[in-house]
Amino acid sequence: VNGRSWHFSLDDNPFLSEKVKSELKSQYTGLWKLRYIDGLWVAAEGSIYDMFDEAKHVVHSLPSRWHRIHVGVDFGISTVTCYLSIGLAADGEYSGKWIVFNEYYYDAEKKQRQRTVSEHSQQMREHLKKPDGNIWFPQTIEVDPSASPLKVQLRRDGFQGMMRDADNEVKAGIMVVANAIATGRLLVHESCVNLLQEIPGYVWDAKAQEYGEDQPIKQNDHACDALRYACKRIFKGG
Repeated sequence: VNGRSWHFSLDDNPFLSEKVKSELKSQYTGLWKLRYIDGLWVAAEGSIYDMFDEAKHVVHSLPSRWHRIHVGVDFGISTVTCYLSIGLAADGEYSGKWIVFNEYYYDAEKKQRQRTVSEHSQQMREHLKKPDGNIWFPQTIEVDPSASPLKVQLRRDGFQGMMRDADNEVKAGIMVVANAIATGRLLVHESCVNLLQEIPGYVWDAKAQEYGEDQPIKQNDHACDALRYACKRIFKGG
């Protein structure tokens, strides 16, 4: 059977200005750059955040002030509950950058004890405690949409004005996080050890690819999920 194939990249589009092309190129990285910019429909495989470089993205100091703070929450009674605070630095050498600066990570299996929903809610107050003992008031707390018991308890404990159901669209959220990392807008403080351990092992599911689906392997991904929830709110404007 005779066949023909044509390959087009973004640069082949005669209707887009160079400015628009440049803006589009800046929005995609890794897998999505290959697909949407270079026109190569490659399989999703390997490390999802392969653009993450500890030398570039891990910081060892924090600003004295934040412009805004958002919290991402992944919840599990019998597994892991994770809170990540991400702040927009208002001063210091990372001014203008978003930094994951505080992590709460409770693994019920490793601790061999489940914490109650009330205990997890109280830990939110501890998580938001400033060095001087006062409380940070984040703009939003982005909670796993399926975590109904925790949402109810957080509202009872005074967080109702900040609560949001997180956007749990996985592929779109991963794209947002990947772009923020690749463009240097998102950094991680060295104290967030569980997130830093998860990122290298956050990989695409090869079996899902057999069915044409882009999905991460659902294993050791609780901090990455919390990161995705917060970043979807922070960077929702692109």
